[in-house]
Amino acid sequence: MLRRGRGRKYSMELHDRIPSLLPKEDLENLYFTKMMSTTGIAMRYDISQSCLYNLFARYGLKPRTLKEAMMLRRKPSTRYKRLRLRILNMLGGKCVHCGCDDSRLIEIHHKLGDGRKERRKVGNNRFWYNIVMGRREVSDLELCCRPCHSVEEVKRLFGVDSFRVEWSEK
Repeated sequence: MLRRGRGRKYSMELHDRIPSLLPKEDLENLYFTKMMSTTGIAMRYDISQSCLYNLFARYGLKPRTLKEAMMLRRKPSTRYKRLRLRILNMLGGKCVHCGCDDSRLIEIHHKLGDGRKERRKVGNNRFWYNIVMGRREVSDLELCCRPCHSVEEVKRLFGVDSFRVEWSEK
């Protein structure tokens, strides 16, 4: 069995050989276009991540920050989250009252006010599936952000119509 060389001499030879293995265009394509991680690229080309970061410096490229890398890894992992995002996109993706488009704040508002009854009757998961599969009519549903949804409920329950919500991105 052949052992890979270790030490300064081997490292220097490897650093000199890496640009021929991984030209700038290929590195940009893998890292920025295909959004591969440095770990994945290093494993594909059998080099260390430190060699890869040296290559970034040599080519004048800026690697992703930890926050950017974490945002790329964050995916809706549960079935509920995927269904929810799909429904939000189906219903317009933003609040019908103020225009808020932050999916963390968006809720489904039942215009007739029977949401709790319906979810108890059919089950929460089945409620989401019925919307996605087209088995449930969506004409009595609208998207509201949490503040607007609260205002709508106050209007429906108490008849108070003096509140107004404005959305602005900063």
